[in-house]
Amino acid sequence: MNVSIANKKVLVTGADGFIGSHLVEGLLDKGCQVRAFVYYNSFNSWGWLDSFPKDKLSRIDVFAGDIRDPNGVRQCMQGMDIVFHLAALIAIPFSYHSPDSYVDTNIKGTLDDFNRLFEEVISLRFQHSLDVTKFEGTITKQDTSRLLGLAVLGNMRAFIYTCNQLITSLGNSNVVSYTHISEAFKQLSQNYFWPLLEEIEPKLGMYQPMVSPAEEISQILFEKAGEKCERSVLILREIVQRLSKPIEILEYVGFIARKEVSRVMKSRGRGTRFVLNLCNITEYLEHGRLSPTIVSKWLSLAENSVEFHKGSEFYKLPLPAPLEGHDLSILKEKISSLMKSNVYPYGLTDNKIQILLDNGIDTIEDLAMKTDDEILALPQVGVETLKRFRSTVNQAIWM
Repeated sequence: MNVSIANKKVLVTGADGFIGSHLVEGLLDKGCQVRAFVYYNSFNSWGWLDSFPKDKLSRIDVFAGDIRDPNGVRQCMQGMDIVFHLAALIAIPFSYHSPDSYVDTNIKGTLDDFNRLFEEVISLRFQHSLDVTKFEGTITKQDTSRLLGLAVLGNMRAFIYTCNQLITSLGNSNVVSYTHISEAFKQLSQNYFWPLLEEIEPKLGMYQPMVSPAEEISQILFEKAGEKCERSVLILREIVQRLSKPIEILEYVGFIARKEVSRVMKSRGRGTRFVLNLCNITEYLEHGRLSPTIVSKWLSLAENSVEFHKGSEFYKLPLPAPLEGHDLSILKEKISSLMKSNVYPYGLTDNKIQILLDNGIDTIEDLAMKTDDEILALPQVGVETLKRFRSTVNQAIWM
């Protein structure tokens, strides 16, 4: 059923994010009256909406607030016909996420609900491979589940991957140890998180050059945090403002999560506090290994944030210029890049890739531009295969 949304009053929460901003743009093109709910900050930044042309930005009713404030949400929703709720603390690729888990992780990490959520996932999904007998050693099931949830900043998909990797690390061992968790974290860092930077680069259009400084920033953050066994950093607001695009990229791929917009620094001035992905930090710990002391510190949420001020490496870090008018490079990539992999866990099989190649579909753009009828006319392609093609292409371009 086709429903016209032209002239409808539409609210988009999380409009300052990567996906939310593209939805706003698409709704404007459809003739909608768009209200964009963005996260309030002292820089008056509207995230990815800041990159919009002035004429397009002038057509948007921007509402700055906090999605956790029910009064603000009610006010923002008044008069709306349709609401697209995309707000989450951060968006992470490939994650069918619950915004509540992000909030509980980074804002309310001490609540019992957070502990129970991840413990129940282990109980239900890994009832045999991670049963209660596996936690009769040095670390409890409750502490393990909470540590894994904190490690991936509440991303449920990454949490499942971490559990699978923990099972692999366990091998024939009878109980979970700090060594097993350390190995699981490092494997996830190397084979899941770091590859995301490479995977996201061709999807950023004019901001594609910002991936290189984002990688440099992340390496410094994790190295310094690892040296001091801390899970959070405090970066001078002036630096955060100048490095806003690389930092947004790191938030998007789940390396960091913004916890406090403004906090007094020991070195004077005010900074923004971020919590870091513990999988990546573990690579930089002494001997690359967790200890009971480190885990106890992280679980207690006791923090002495590593500070980055005017004298830090970030203050004069050079930034490349955006590529004005640059199209998404992902569209020109070979269709074989959609093969099932760590980056695309639900990617295409060899057989499906070959079907596309045999019919002259050589790039992602070729597939994206085909109509449903054209794809269904291909040999061995039915409705379910069509859905898989569309899902994989959308994931490749937008997530």
